[in-house]
Amino acid sequence: MGMQLVDVYNRNAEYWDSSVYRAAYHGAYVRLFRMLQRSGVLRNPVRVLDCGIGAGLFSESLLDVSDSPLEIHGVDRSSSLLAMAMSKFERRGSPARFAFGDVCHLPYRTEAMDVVLSALVLEHVPRPVDAVREMARVLRRGRALVIIATRRGAPDHFFRLKYHYRPYRKTDLLRWIRESGLTEVGSHSLSGIARLFAHAYVGIKA
Repeated sequence: MGMQLVDVYNRNAEYWDSSVYRAAYHGAYVRLFRMLQRSGVLRNPVRVLDCGIGAGLFSESLLDVSDSPLEIHGVDRSSSLLAMAMSKFERRGSPARFAFGDVCHLPYRTEAMDVVLSALVLEHVPRPVDAVREMARVLRRGRALVIIATRRGAPDHFFRLKYHYRPYRKTDLLRWIRESGLTEVGSHSLSGIARLFAHAYVGIKA
């Protein structure tokens, strides 16, 4: 994500925790995580890394369905969004640590995390395969990577103009996850209005 785009996100940070955005995605994220819990993909995670955490909605949704406390870690290049996420998790009394950084160069040791999340971020990365590999690097073996990516053909023309992103093909996303050393790779439709805009991708580190 270039500095000009970071500035756009900083100026529009409030949208990413607005009632409109939450109405579109929060319920869909919660239902996705519950499905992954039932299927055994999410197995009592403790350390969670949200890559491109933004205002924190994706990891907050996991927190909403978790039966045990989570230690949330988040990385983003928008200082405004990181501040919003920090305030959110402080209000909830949930342990959270944040880093200003690039998803292609994560400041964490190898196999440090129980689950790695990323929502609507790869669209902004010049070499998304590098980001997926880095997410896989910090993930423990046998644990899940969960990515949300914009659907090609989504009714998002205004957002593409404003935020200068381009969606990737489903086949490419699945291939990048497999090439990063993950197995049981699959895709899942989101529920509600979110299904028009984005799709979920999941893999388990071998």
